[in-house]
Amino acid sequence: MTAATTVPLSTTPQYRAATDNPANPSACTNFYKLRINPSNTGNVRGQSRFDITDDITVTVDPSFQYVLANGGGTTVVAENDGRLRGLSGPGVDLNGDGDLLDSVRLYTPNITNTHRYGVISSVIYKVAEGHTVRAA
Repeated sequence: MTAATTVPLSTTPQYRAATDNPANPSACTNFYKLRINPSNTGNVRGQSRFDITDDITVTVDPSFQYVLANGGGTTVVAENDGRLRGLSGPGVDLNGDGDLLDSVRLYTPNITNTHRYGVISSVIYKVAEGHTVRAA
């Protein structure tokens, strides 16, 4: 009877960390912006208070948030993939080696642009001295 041999994932070809391995998500590039989530964000908030009577107060707090973000990633694509060749044609030689037999990792960002509006409001009623009720 022979003992089972365990091979660490780091030495198995499909899991090795070499930069020439398309299965490795960090392969085929040294571009530093590939794994970050850059974001342009802006927030504007307002605050208001209206004393309707001595016992009733209304507050209205509007807000607006703007976000433009890139959750970039990569995808391994064959040079003869339909997304590259379109309706006709053999494919695209992405790495310039003269054939269409390779798979190449491409940058595939997903860009989101969000405009978020919000309002928080409440009505405060002073029932008696030291006792208030608030509905928000």
